[in-house]
Amino acid sequence: MEMMTDDEIERELDYVSDIHRSDFELVKSKEYNYRGSWKKRGGIGAFMMLARKWDRIENHMLAEDGSSKYDIFDKMLHDSRGESLIDDIRDLRIYLTLVETVFHVATGNGDGNVRVDPEYPTLDKITGEPEMQPMLEGTRTGRFSAEGHIRTKGK
Repeated sequence: MEMMTDDEIERELDYVSDIHRSDFELVKSKEYNYRGSWKKRGGIGAFMMLARKWDRIENHMLAEDGSSKYDIFDKMLHDSRGESLIDDIRDLRIYLTLVETVFHVATGNGDGNVRVDPEYPTLDKITGEPEMQPMLEGTRTGRFSAEGHIRTKGK
């Protein structure tokens, strides 16, 4: 693939902005309907949900459809299923965003201007608790903070 021109970069960034805006509107409507049900089984359940989405994407890559194996761009163009590869990619992207959001809520960063340090802490580093269930309970109650790890833009 050749280097992109500034115009091509701007065009892609416009799509990125549109995608994120669309994702937000979708999440907003679904969260009010489903009330965070994707978190019902805790962090392990959330991980398994992500794994199932990835499995669906990987199965697309292995499908014999005339496209190149593991060429995701080619696979998207040749996909003719009802729930397409792009649908699975969108679902995974949104679920990953939701999972990251749980982290930011748990660390007390709620102003919307999330900027993460390069040395991204994990919840067990923040809480000092290696077990999943205590971390999830803290996530729900908002008792955790990560001073020095999560900063707002410009600070």
